[in-house]
Amino acid sequence: MVFSSNPRILTPGDPPAFSTYNESGSAPVLIVCDHAKADVPRKLNQLGLPQNRLKEHIAVDMGALKASKALADLINAPLIYSNYSRLVIDCNRYPGDEASIVNVSDGIRIPGNATATLEDRQDRVREIFHPYHAALSARIESFLEFGTIPALLLIHSCTPQLNGGRPRIWDIGILWALDGRLAIPAMEYLNATGDYVVGNNEPYHLDLGVDYTASEHALRRGLPHLEVEFRQDHLNKQGGPEKWANILYDSLKPTLSHKNLFQIERHWPTLTS
Repeated sequence: MVFSSNPRILTPGDPPAFSTYNESGSAPVLIVCDHAKADVPRKLNQLGLPQNRLKEHIAVDMGALKASKALADLINAPLIYSNYSRLVIDCNRYPGDEASIVNVSDGIRIPGNATATLEDRQDRVREIFHPYHAALSARIESFLEFGTIPALLLIHSCTPQLNGGRPRIWDIGILWALDGRLAIPAMEYLNATGDYVVGNNEPYHLDLGVDYTASEHALRRGLPHLEVEFRQDHLNKQGGPEKWANILYDSLKPTLSHKNLFQIERHWPTLTS
């Protein structure tokens, strides 16, 4: 188990910042799940929330980890996922963004965040956010060092309704910006079946400079990628994660079989040393 130097939050009894699954997967694909778990470091005392709140969508993308593992098995690809709740720190937001460590989520006050000092917040960045993203970077660089340009698949799930807003009608949302090499063929396939309501950048769109993982790990490197939002009520059904992983896999399989997919295409400023 690896901890950052002089940890203030994570202790030997806590999980590390991230975990891997199917690490030896041979496909030129990296699967990523930013909001996989609802865990909170013991020192943070459940962020002052009752246990039932940590089982809700405000804390975790329900079903996303199971769907990610099923997809990793189908593709034979490695998966890296965060071990801590998005309420501790959102690993898909830039540190310092107001959505990085929220005081309120879907109308629920998060006491342990509302009272967190700047130092407390910096500790979460240092001990959870940075190690997780360092692991993603290291795995991508490992691909590149061996001459493989990987595709990134970023797996999320969303609640059918948020903040009392209109119901989300989309069965599956495909999120993308600038680079549609995976997103556009996947949407065409899904729409052609006539079986699904497919969101083109719905219920969210991929915000450059807001959505950290796709922006920094895929777009800046010019890697093919796709971000998906499965609706949680679909994943919560028996066999739901596996079913929807298969649906997504079927939509990606034709494109992933093309060698010309795995190329660098620059659409955004490159990484600087």
